[in-house]
Amino acid sequence: MNDYKFGNFIYTLRVEKGLTQSEVAKRLGVSAAAVSKWENGSTKPRYELLLKLAEIFGVSSEELVSGERAGMRDEPIGEVAEEVFEKRR
Repeated sequence: MNDYKFGNFIYTLRVEKGLTQSEVAKRLGVSAAAVSKWENGSTKPRYELLLKLAEIFGVSSEELVSGERAGMRDEPIGEVAEEVFEKRR
């Protein structure tokens, strides 16, 4: 798994859903610091948390692990994702 790609994807999905790190953490029963570490690529969630994350964000577990939506590999990223990446630079 590409940690940077995975982290950016988690961040993008969270922002698209309008959720804070604390809100995601509360739904998963983890700390906001844990969500932050996933987003910056320093750690990865356990398998059962990956499944819950996929459910929260409305993506498949395969999409979550790959760090991209199915069918989007060669397509331009959406406006929200573009804004997210600009803010993270």
